[in-house]
Amino acid sequence: MIKNIFILGAVTGTESAWIDHFLNLKEIILEFYPNLNVTTPLDIESFCDIQRKKGLEQGQILLKMANFDRECVLNADLIICDCTRASTGLGIELGMAYENGKRVVPFAHINAEVSGLVKGFFGEINRYNTLTDIAKSLDKYINVSKN
Repeated sequence: MIKNIFILGAVTGTESAWIDHFLNLKEIILEFYPNLNVTTPLDIESFCDIQRKKGLEQGQILLKMANFDRECVLNADLIICDCTRASTGLGIELGMAYENGKRVVPFAHINAEVSGLVKGFFGEINRYNTLTDIAKSLDKYINVSKN
């Protein structure tokens, strides 16, 4: 049974509308599946903010962030990968997921050009127009009761 979902996607150096994209996707998924634990790239950013407030040095923060990110991948029962924007971090996370036998469901906006590496990993990429399209298509991957 799926309990933990980790949403992957590029956030570093992107505009606030794209960051809101991940918040909105999490909210929409939780509307469809309220019993799931959904983690996004923004949870990793929040984790880093907490480490900064603790007064840790940048090197310590980056190490803790990498470990937290790895734990998110390893603890996920299902990984939703938004491949609309390419990033090195996304590639690293996909590699970790692949090496650990995680089930990854790739998505990209209908107008996005998906990187060759991602196409190589998955072959077929699920396309979406709205974030609700993603949540609606998860039924075939999630074996949970909807409330």
